[in-house]
Amino acid sequence: MNNMNTHTPAGAFDASVVGPYLRRYIESNPAQDDRYGRNRRFLRIIDEYCGAQGLEEPCFTERFIDDWIETLSIRTKYERELLLRMMRKFSAFLASTRKDSYVLPVPVKQEYKVRSILAPYIVE
Repeated sequence: MNNMNTHTPAGAFDASVVGPYLRRYIESNPAQDDRYGRNRRFLRIIDEYCGAQGLEEPCFTERFIDDWIETLSIRTKYERELLLRMMRKFSAFLASTRKDSYVLPVPVKQEYKVRSILAPYIVE
């Protein structure tokens, strides 16, 4: 049987020390829409990055996540958005078990600023 099957998380995350936490994260969120294994693919990217960086403890620092974000410039906008979303969710999960782990914050929505001369004439 193939261990890389997207429907069975066992053995899928073994590139770094966060692998067991990634498996628990997936198991704790069975209702997430992951019909095509998309979320797991992006979680594997996070796992592989952690392994490549030699992360010794299952704990994120702000510097570690900032460095990871810099690597996203080579990705498409779609991939960047999904990777950031997955890192936000996973870092919050990891921090729930490791209090010293950094959580990637949700960006604050900016107030809408009128930039068009036609905007005052548009009725919502």
